[in-house]
Amino acid sequence: MKNQNPKSAIQGVLNCDINEVTAPAHLAAPEYSRRKHRLSHPKGDFDSGYRFYLADEERGGCCMEIREPSRAYPYSEMTHGRSLRHVAELFEADELEVRRLAKRIESESKATS
Repeated sequence: MKNQNPKSAIQGVLNCDINEVTAPAHLAAPEYSRRKHRLSHPKGDFDSGYRFYLADEERGGCCMEIREPSRAYPYSEMTHGRSLRHVAELFEADELEVRRLAKRIESESKATS
């Protein structure tokens, strides 16, 4: 049994009826899945201490609650940039709709081909 890769699963779910979810959620869920599987990355830069900082266009209200990158936690902003909450806010989508569609993407990727 061979699993589908995330890219083909995303394509399969994107072909679903667009009326089931709102347009922002339809855009946010595939981006969340891509970020989760490291096929896409949050926009940002590394400093000389190898700490990652999100770019200004990536920042939102949800970013205020996360810890600032430090030597002990250099990827705190990158990890947050890959989270479902962050991606949903980035696309101004309902978090619950994004979660449901992301679960469909994950189940498609685990389905046998």
